[in-house]
Amino acid sequence: MVSASPTNPTNDYSTVLNVVRTSLPVMPTVIRYEDDYAGKIRSVSTEKDPNVWEIIADGKRKIIRWDTLPLESVPFLKGWLAWHLARHDATSSLYRASSMASQATDLAVFLGGLLNEPHVSAAYWRDVVVTTARHSSQLELLKSILQFFCESFVGPWTPAHADMVRQWPWGIRKDFRKTVRTGEAFLTMDEERLIISYFDDLNRQIHQGHFVSSAELRSACILYWSYQHAFRTIQIASLNVEDITIREPFSSGPPTIHAKFYAAKQRTSEKRVPMLRKVKSEWASMMAEYQRRRIASPNMFVTEKDRPQSFFGLPPQRIQIIIKAATFKVTAIERTQTELRHTGAQRLVDAGATEIELADYLGHSDITSGLAYFEASPTQADRVNKALGISPIFGNITSFLSTSMLRKEQLLKLPPDSQVGAVPHGIAIFGIGGCSQGQSLCEKNPALSCYTCSKFLPLADSKIHKEVRDHFQGVVKFFADESKGESASPAFMQLRRTLEAVESLILTIEEEE
Repeated sequence: MVSASPTNPTNDYSTVLNVVRTSLPVMPTVIRYEDDYAGKIRSVSTEKDPNVWEIIADGKRKIIRWDTLPLESVPFLKGWLAWHLARHDATSSLYRASSMASQATDLAVFLGGLLNEPHVSAAYWRDVVVTTARHSSQLELLKSILQFFCESFVGPWTPAHADMVRQWPWGIRKDFRKTVRTGEAFLTMDEERLIISYFDDLNRQIHQGHFVSSAELRSACILYWSYQHAFRTIQIASLNVEDITIREPFSSGPPTIHAKFYAAKQRTSEKRVPMLRKVKSEWASMMAEYQRRRIASPNMFVTEKDRPQSFFGLPPQRIQIIIKAATFKVTAIERTQTELRHTGAQRLVDAGATEIELADYLGHSDITSGLAYFEASPTQADRVNKALGISPIFGNITSFLSTSMLRKEQLLKLPPDSQVGAVPHGIAIFGIGGCSQGQSLCEKNPALSCYTCSKFLPLADSKIHKEVRDHFQGVVKFFADESKGESASPAFMQLRRTLEAVESLILTIEEEE
């Protein structure tokens, strides 16, 4: 072995690499790996064209030209990639391969210092690699390569050194959960309310027999899986027709719909465990209608020849574009699948979910992956205060949706059906405003849902709305006491959203007054 000092292992990296390359495992002639997205086994021939490898996964294609990479490091990188494809998920291998190709020159330099005796390499990692690596992805990639060295007895490395490598410092890593801790990753209450109203209106149109274009229907269904169940784009794109089960109702109610997804971005290529999800009954009509059209006219929806049974017929990249376009259309703010996923996770944790429940919701194999959401989540007392609209921690009162307000004389001139009135939870509520649609056509809970509905025309009198707020706060306290710490009940959450809207309306009216 070439002698080296901790901070400058050797000035001749090529010599080190050439000495150790003889210990590399024999390269297989064909490397087989599973592409879960396409549902097939793919292969890479290492003999047909040794300088060109093609890797296909998740609807993406990566060509690696080995003859463009530093010659002395190619055998090590080839051996590592063959090892990674055989042991890890193809998605992870594709990502690693892209990172390797773009950073091959830096990797060649670092590899020379990491093929010395483990204690020398450890010092080199601490003093040189961590301080000079330009991206955290370089550190992740180098650790993966070292794990390959350990498992394959490359040079001085053995399986006994694997745990040591895992404990090596990362230096300053990018905080991937920073936006979660600061709250920047979450949709506002206004955005969520608009999305919910959009789903409500769309399903009402379908239920009433109104025409909805196939493009909008597909877009809405994609947005549903991302917003309601926090699925990644690859999971939505991987959904097949046979993964959707629809059970028609015995009466005139909505159908019961279940879907089978699979966890994505897992650390290994082991058999995936299915994730069963039920479509919210209020929004089942759009999913059922889309499935009917998808089966009736498959050529209209399928764009990939490798996946004729694809439910949405689109690759992950197109799914992401549709999510951005759909959120912008509904809320006037473009949001990504990642932001919808963060929002769904935080919504679940705020409602009192445990670490295990969150991991099951997100499809995490490691329950510690979601701890950042618990750090950002309030205590039970804060949850109740938030529902009451009095917590300074959650003082970001959302803006009211409607810009039209009525004076008392205008309200009295409206037809009786357009004047909002109800007795929710035993509380008589009348004279709070009007409805541009008419209460007889409303499928929601009157009064409770009006404050969060874009068709509501509130009375421009803050005193009336303060009385409603005071009555509802008492109901919230009752539900909080009865739930014994569990604030995830539908009634509790509906009251919370209503109170936030009422408080926002009061502030708006007082500012105008």
